[in-house]
Amino acid sequence: MCNGAGSACPRTASQSAETRIRRDNGRDKILTAPQAQEYGLIDQVLASRKGA
Repeated sequence: MCNGAGSACPRTASQSAETRIRRDNGRDKILTAPQAQEYGLIDQVLASRKGA
């Protein structure tokens, strides 16, 4: 379903997320880690390693 150069389509994307990603692919979109998770680009946000 996701093909073409520059395609930003995660393996686990639902149909609605895949449609949204395809629509937004031509635009610059800067996301925080939680926003990327909500958007469907990543599965989880890892905790900070500061102080470890």
